[in-house]
Amino acid sequence: MHKSDWEEIPPTEPNSPRLPDPVCGMLVEPRQSAGTRTNHGRSVFFCSTQCLEKFDANPEHYGKKPE
Repeated sequence: MHKSDWEEIPPTEPNSPRLPDPVCGMLVEPRQSAGTRTNHGRSVFFCSTQCLEKFDANPEHYGKKPE
């Protein structure tokens, strides 16, 4: 299972500090991200179009909290 702590970060403004990409965990500056999506009411940002495509293919996988 892919483990990411992005869900634990409270909602922020686009000019906030870097946030983790939910697919790979890389820290992303929102204004320089390759894209954004809303998942479970939170904005998530992506380091690359590849991570964005992986997320789009299976968003439920990245939206689960670790058990």
